[in-house]
Amino acid sequence: MRSAVDVVGAGPAGLAAAKTLVDNGVPATVWERHRDVGTRFHDDFQGLENWTTPSDVLDEFAEVGIAPTFEHVPFRECVFFDPAGR
Repeated sequence: MRSAVDVVGAGPAGLAAAKTLVDNGVPATVWERHRDVGTRFHDDFQGLENWTTPSDVLDEFAEVGIAPTFEHVPFRECVFFDPAGR
């Protein structure tokens, strides 16, 4: 049996890494320092990058077995400013 791989952090990247390992026969243990997962950006806007690829990010999640059980709202337009307000 293969040795387990420790994955630090239960955010999207950590969970995707652990799932990829397990899907390929490598045991994985996910370590998270917070009691609850998914609270880091509560009440803050976060975007799942979706504009540089032709597929939708939620479809990509579904392909690897990640269900969008988190609150999410699609948007079609956005205006960005740098720290100087430009």
